[in-house]
Amino acid sequence: MKRNLTDMFDEKTNKFDVEKNFNYGITIKKSSDGKTSVVNANALIYLGAKIEDYVSNILKEELKKTFKINKAKKILVIGLGNKDIYNDSLGPVTVDKLIVSRGLNIKPEVSVVSPNVFSNTGIETSDFIIAICKTVNPDCVILIDALATVSTSRLCCCFQISKNGLTAGSGVGSNNKKITKDLLGVKNFVTIGVPMLIYASSLVSETDSNFKDNITSFPSLILSPVDIKKNINLLSNIISNALNGCIFKNLSQDEINALIN
Repeated sequence: MKRNLTDMFDEKTNKFDVEKNFNYGITIKKSSDGKTSVVNANALIYLGAKIEDYVSNILKEELKKTFKINKAKKILVIGLGNKDIYNDSLGPVTVDKLIVSRGLNIKPEVSVVSPNVFSNTGIETSDFIIAICKTVNPDCVILIDALATVSTSRLCCCFQISKNGLTAGSGVGSNNKKITKDLLGVKNFVTIGVPMLIYASSLVSETDSNFKDNITSFPSLILSPVDIKKNINLLSNIISNALNGCIFKNLSQDEINALIN
């Protein structure tokens, strides 16, 4: 069965312009409609935690200047995925590292939730989020998810930020409803994703004929890096630090750490 990859920026169908170039070969590309930004940080594969703060600051500035999440008064952050499966746990692990200020005397008001996956709950993710939005009434919703990709160069090092919406589980063939700004009825809607999975069939052009012959027997085989647990920890740190720093700009890092712990 042919499956649709959850990859918000396919250069074959979207036009991107390089917005900025940073140290370590990091770049930011933006779509021509201004709704999608792509932060390519391939150096993370080699340098890892050594440039964690540097990449996080780049994301923070992009979230502030392009997506303006710091302007919201009520923010709901959704961590999509299954926490019990490492390569699908980016969303839940990241929201566990965010400041939850709803109910505290801290502004803006931030709420977080991890709805798990349909196979574990029997509730479609979009229905769950709609119900939560009616209770929390946010003016900004942020979705965080692990994605699938067709390129090895994007695995665990490429941050996709978009206003175009996201279909939970589409990377593994789930036919769920697309989650969009209009569906949720909010002023601002942002998705943040990092490719953590790749179909084995995408590697065919990079391998020998024997592998090519064998892989055709497994058209839906999905692969992830062997050090996926380490990558999830690193990437969740980068995204959570970017969000905390952007939303709570008046708090020091020590104050942020205290509120999280």
